[in-house]
Amino acid sequence: MSTHDTPAPGAVTLHAGCKINLYLRITGVRPDGYHELDTLFLPLPEPCDLLHVAPRSEAGIAFTCTEPEVDTARNTVVTAYERFAAATGFRPGLAVHLEKHIPHGAGLGGGSADAAVLLRHLFALCAQQAPGAAPTP
Repeated sequence: MSTHDTPAPGAVTLHAGCKINLYLRITGVRPDGYHELDTLFLPLPEPCDLLHVAPRSEAGIAFTCTEPEVDTARNTVVTAYERFAAATGFRPGLAVHLEKHIPHGAGLGGGSADAAVLLRHLFALCAQQAPGAAPTP
């Protein structure tokens, strides 16, 4: 999306900031294979990824990204959408274009931040469009 495009009605741009670890220590491994961590994160406003989100007529998510190495089928944004839809039954039609500015794989939390801002957006949409399906925070 260029700055000269007219956004579709209901389209929004979500800002996903990054974080740095002031310290990080692995304290163990859980039975599911994930690591237990002792860490302190510092959120930063820049660099930030931008998620351009627009309604579309078909249910589900259509996801694109500026970075070709980002797996559009298994991205955290798509996973967040699918898990939210499975948990709530709310499956709005969304076209999401991820404009990457946080370096991919740099440990700055870009993927997690992208998923988190989409979840916040889905929660707000659900509360507005299908209040009975909206989860509690």
